[in-house]
Amino acid sequence: MLFGTNGVLFGRSKTGKFTVAFQYGLTSMRQQVTYGGNFGSDQEGQFTKFYSEDGSFEVVKNNATGQEKHILYIGGTPYESNIVYLKDFTQSSGSYTFLHKDYIGSILAISDEAGNKLEQRHFDAWGNFTHLQIGNGAIMTDHDAILSAAKNLIIDRGYTSHEHFMEVGIIHMNGRLYDPLLRRFLNADDNIQDPTNTQNYNKYGYVMNNPLMFNDPSGEFWEAGLFLTILAYAIPAAAIGAAIGAAIYITFATINNNFSLGGFARSILVGAATGAISTGIGQVFIAASGFWGGVGVGALTGAGTGGVTALITGQNFLEGVLKGAVIGGAVAGVSWVINELTNNYEYQVNEMPANNNNTLQSGTKADFSYDTVKKIDQTRYKGQLIRGSYKIVDETSDLSPKLVSEGYTFDKTSGLLDGPRGKAYGLTESLTNKGKLVWQRIYLPKGTFVSLEQLDLTMGHEIFHSILNNARLFETYTLGATNAKHYVHEHFTAKWENAYVKFRNWKTLNLNVMNLDDTVLSDIGLKGLINKITPIFNNYLKSTLK
Repeated sequence: MLFGTNGVLFGRSKTGKFTVAFQYGLTSMRQQVTYGGNFGSDQEGQFTKFYSEDGSFEVVKNNATGQEKHILYIGGTPYESNIVYLKDFTQSSGSYTFLHKDYIGSILAISDEAGNKLEQRHFDAWGNFTHLQIGNGAIMTDHDAILSAAKNLIIDRGYTSHEHFMEVGIIHMNGRLYDPLLRRFLNADDNIQDPTNTQNYNKYGYVMNNPLMFNDPSGEFWEAGLFLTILAYAIPAAAIGAAIGAAIYITFATINNNFSLGGFARSILVGAATGAISTGIGQVFIAASGFWGGVGVGALTGAGTGGVTALITGQNFLEGVLKGAVIGGAVAGVSWVINELTNNYEYQVNEMPANNNNTLQSGTKADFSYDTVKKIDQTRYKGQLIRGSYKIVDETSDLSPKLVSEGYTFDKTSGLLDGPRGKAYGLTESLTNKGKLVWQRIYLPKGTFVSLEQLDLTMGHEIFHSILNNARLFETYTLGATNAKHYVHEHFTAKWENAYVKFRNWKTLNLNVMNLDDTVLSDIGLKGLINKITPIFNNYLKSTLK
């Protein structure tokens, strides 16, 4: 492996040629990888894969044909998801495929919507790809045969759901790279999770040399396999369930004067089983998806309650279990939907105010069009807008209902956006769910197109807002009641504007760029946040001053 510049990591094959190159973004997440065959003069392999920031969507481009393969993991990341919506290179539309995993998350088989087996794999304890069967074809065990067939696999993930890069013999485990043949990571671990276990002091060791019981989703912290996780939850839950079952039975039996030792024993048994199953298997539901996790746990809990109630009242036990499961699952599902619709979402607006500090004195004429925006985005900012899009605005355009409700309008006289803080050259609206960015949009009004330079400066300002929105740093810190989040955003965007204007040798109406240093830097509570944002800012500044 070889570390290059600008966050690029190269991998060599046995022949010494570069066959894999990873590129990392401003948030230290890998954003793309190129691989397949020896690199050409353009430093690209046969394929280039692009990753969404949250890991749920991947696009693989065939650099020779330009065709694309789309992989969408339903319900979360590849480690959480068991369902994939996939459009292959030559397909015009996609279809669902299903991942069948073992207790440590390794993908052992893949099937289609009709239940047909598409692929079957086998890995040894350390992650070496030992067996492969495509459909009903012959089972391959030869390493070279598997390597050749691996180029056409449905997905290139396998051992503990991590990515395999077969040509260089590594598994990318996010935080670190792992070599299954050496049974070691290629870089050291900074964390000692269990100081009492001597295996943990081998900084290159994989899951304390116990791969049958643990896995490492992040490449930095090992976790117990699914079986141990279920067992750890199920045992105490069984005891609690038994106690609850006994208490319910005694209460109702006393009221109805129909206590019996047999009924009491059965209530304890049903309570213990319900507690163990609903909690233990509930972890499986929760891992698969929040909604189905809630429905599954609700159904199991309802089944247990219905069974105990049937024992007490003398009704049919199985009928009580069934009714309880249906009601419990339905109530849990409705509750989950209501909670998701009413909670966990945060809407935010950041803007570039129109004032003398960022209004340029003159410039080159700009056409009011998406082509103009696209050209600046590609030449100046290299497509750094994350999970978002642009919208150009004039008097015929509609703003989002949320912006309208907050008082934003298009001002025909100035051609700018007008809102609670005054006129703005541009603004970014974003929506997050539980701290994770869902989408964002940058609005660019017609008045901002007064010159290419003014549009350029506005786009750079708003793009850095979008990068900070995606960094997921703000929810970690208590920001106080003085709108500190807004000030932190504007502090860094103002610093960028100042440096960018000087670099381009532009002139503003007021050469003293707006200064929020006193407001932000004097707040001791923001020091940790500032330290986190600073390297992201420096990377962005470096990428734009070219």
